[in-house]
Amino acid sequence: MHHFSAMKAYIFSAAFLTLTAATLFANTPGDTTTLQETVLLKRGTVITLELGQDLSSNDAEVGDLISLSVYDNVTAQGAVVLHSGLFGQARVTIVRKPGAFGRPGELEIEAINVETTDGQRILLSGVPLNAKGHSNKGAALGAGLIIPAVGVALGAPILLPFAAVGLLVKGKDGALVSHTHINAYVTEDVRIRR
Repeated sequence: MHHFSAMKAYIFSAAFLTLTAATLFANTPGDTTTLQETVLLKRGTVITLELGQDLSSNDAEVGDLISLSVYDNVTAQGAVVLHSGLFGQARVTIVRKPGAFGRPGELEIEAINVETTDGQRILLSGVPLNAKGHSNKGAALGAGLIIPAVGVALGAPILLPFAAVGLLVKGKDGALVSHTHINAYVTEDVRIRR
């Protein structure tokens, strides 16, 4: 019988503690944001961002994270949800170094996220921003043909190996300059506190 009383006391204590804890957590200050205190930033909203640094295909690597900032305020339901200057990021998606025979370098970035006025980080997608360097194929071809031709004309066929000079002529780097704009789109509906 004593064992049955102890069990009842245990169940009563457990129930009391559970109800007490539930009451305490329910009254704990925390995120009490209601739908009326938020605005909806809709999927597909266009955000213009600005590149915060110069980039070059010579020193960038695929996967590098690049700093962006919001260019223009973005509003949703009459409230500013992204202030000009808020932090965003892009990822380098393509890097091709300049190559032999004047092949140009290439660089591509894509915006991936941005910070909202309430501190959330939201995902972005959009058309990548691409930059190709200038080709030096003409210079490479000229160097590769003219030097041996001059050598033959002068009776110095020894200059024929200099046709490989075209290998040494490289194209220009793909480059993006600071303050270049890139457009991106919100990937899903997001509730943002006013």
